[in-house]
Amino acid sequence: MSRVQVVRFEVGQQHYALDVMAVKEVVLPRVSQPVPGQPDFLEGLVEMRGEYVPLVDLRKRFGANSPVLEGRVLVLSCLRRELAFLVDSVGEVQWLEEGDMRAAPLDTSVGASQAVASIADVNGVMVLLLRSEAILTEDEWERILPI
Repeated sequence: MSRVQVVRFEVGQQHYALDVMAVKEVVLPRVSQPVPGQPDFLEGLVEMRGEYVPLVDLRKRFGANSPVLEGRVLVLSCLRRELAFLVDSVGEVQWLEEGDMRAAPLDTSVGASQAVASIADVNGVMVLLLRSEAILTEDEWERILPI
């Protein structure tokens, strides 16, 4: 039976997961420098080990509107580039079994749902397994990557 190791996190009231191999580190939120002309969900640039990394607020990207409780930043390696995602909280690293995952019953060609690879039931909690490279549209990647 196939399984995947993931990092679980929350945005708003929803639980998400990313393949652990895409996540480089989890850090506390940092002050970002705004960049004019970028999408509203791009908070700006944050300094990480001497490099400037785009910081995407997944609350804004996914339309969550509840207040941030603690906040964490997931630093990912996506499309040969580091990208940071601001999320509400980060949970545990765990294994998801293939039998626990289901195909996403969503139109995955539009909006934030394009990133949903599958849905898992983890102890009665619905967890959306995301494809890190699909969290942003191709157009959004092109706007952010030149930074």
